[in-house]
Amino acid sequence: MTFSDRDLAAALAPLAGDPKADRERLLAALPKGPPPVPPANPWGPVLLGIALGFLLGYFTGRSLKPGATEPGGIPPVRKPVTPETKPAGPEMLAVLGNVEGFGTRKELDRYSKGDSIKPGTWVQSSDASRAAIRVGAGFEVHMDERTSLRLEAARSLLAKEGRFYLSVQEPQGVTLKLANGVEIVATDAEFVATSGAAGVSLATLRGIATIAIGKQSRVCKAGNGCAFDLNGGLGEPKPFGPAESLVAWQAELLLAMRR
Repeated sequence: MTFSDRDLAAALAPLAGDPKADRERLLAALPKGPPPVPPANPWGPVLLGIALGFLLGYFTGRSLKPGATEPGGIPPVRKPVTPETKPAGPEMLAVLGNVEGFGTRKELDRYSKGDSIKPGTWVQSSDASRAAIRVGAGFEVHMDERTSLRLEAARSLLAKEGRFYLSVQEPQGVTLKLANGVEIVATDAEFVATSGAAGVSLATLRGIATIAIGKQSRVCKAGNGCAFDLNGGLGEPKPFGPAESLVAWQAELLLAMRR
């Protein structure tokens, strides 16, 4: 085991125990009642711990497998998918700051938690603004500040620039189209991607994601990252450092999803 592997194992330690116990512990650690006034340093150790554990534990637990139970041993209610009970369309799960969308109309729509998003809409976040979007039943994306993306279809996103976290559990796979013709494809994975004029980077937190451009592709397994830049092309997968550095920006966003 290399140093990076040990480092990653320590960062993902919350997932090493019983999922039900981890989930109950994480939910118990969240603030109850009115949210407290944020400290002077919102990225303090406690908040970072909650963010990482919540992201890698709670969101994995949100998509419970058949036969699993919610905290307290209560089986989840699962309705058959019929024309009347199809999964809802894209929806804002949480919004921090100024997040707007525009489609065929020229005017902008400012989003709030619970708002629906029409396919074909461009969604963009301003400075110090973030959003979490449920694209489909097994597809969720979180946007960092100064990030924009377009909901092309049920399993496809087009991203101009910014930083994204994606959680995917979709047997038919989803595609994230990024700058310079780079695409990331996954069926069961969690990963963080950044996109811009200079290139694209991918870090896989769970499962397997494939990054490709043209006829070149790389398979990036959990704990590894891969990057494309205009000068060096598509690099080989390499282990990345502690996962906290990849998910810390989501701390306030994740807490907002629980309010």
